Amino acid sequence: MLKDEAVQSLVEGVYTEERTKLEAIFASCPDAITVIKLNGSIIGCNQATLDMLGYSSEDELIGKKFSPLVHPDDREMTAKEIEKLNIPPYPCH
Repeated sequence: MLKDEAVQSLVEGVYTEERTKLEAIFASCPDAITVIKLNGSIIGCNQATLDMLGYSSEDELIGKKFSPLVHPDDREMTAKEIEKLNIPPYPCH
């Protein structure tokens, strides 16, 4: 039992450390990063996204559909790529 607790504690520590690193990269990246659900709703973005789109707060984008933010010339291709995410084997993008 004690060994299981030690392993769980170690895993949680590694997870927390890695998550902190990824959050720092996400926040400091000069490229726009937007995280969406498969239904197309925005669940997160970094400051570069806000700056590029002219928003002052992530709250202004959370819950909105991202497709209107995609350039009209790219919407069809983007929609096809999102459809692929629902087909096994599930690719990572």
